[in-house]
Amino acid sequence: MAWTSPRTWVVGEAVTAALMNAHIRDNLKALGDALSSYTPTLTNGTVGNGTITGNYTAAGKRVWYRGRFTLGSTSTISATPLRISLPVAHVSNQISAIAGVVYLLDSSASARRAWLPLLNDSNSFFVTNPADGTNVGPTNPWTWATGDVIDWDVSYESA
Repeated sequence: MAWTSPRTWVVGEAVTAALMNAHIRDNLKALGDALSSYTPTLTNGTVGNGTITGNYTAAGKRVWYRGRFTLGSTSTISATPLRISLPVAHVSNQISAIAGVVYLLDSSASARRAWLPLLNDSNSFFVTNPADGTNVGPTNPWTWATGDVIDWDVSYESA
């Protein structure tokens, strides 16, 4: 169910079941419905035989988006920064805004990192190290290999 801009009620207005259903019940249902599926695309990377999945929901102008990229033997991160597409365009004043958290997993070394997703002007985000500002690239924070994972949970304002 889609989100509807809530009604502005007027003093003395008769509240009907139809109005309550459209502006209260349906919006609450939209928040609780299953997330919409979205297949992210990469810039400076290829999925190859890996997997990439995503899903999101939107209520008003707020978007919640999560996803996972698991690298396969033919997956690559070819340049810095790796960018991951957004399902809905963000407002332009959020360029370089921190929009959630990204978890990185080096499966061979069992190494984990929590980095930050930064929105950019191409309606995608890139992943940056909060300690030094470096971005995910072919060898940062490690050399990416089969089974490594990038998980994200992002929230932002849509355009």
